[in-house]
Amino acid sequence: MPFMRHVRGQLLKAGVAARDIHYEAFGPDLWLAATQKIRPLPVRPT
Repeated sequence: MPFMRHVRGQLLKAGVAARDIHYEAFGPDLWLAATQKIRPLPVRPT
């Protein structure tokens, strides 16, 4: 995650200790989707 690496680097340059930097990534599991065949959801007639 380039953005998070960039922000972490900027925090370190600003003097924030590495032990004080916390982050969490969330969202769709793109790595998992890239390794598995994902079936599209069926389209319901309207």
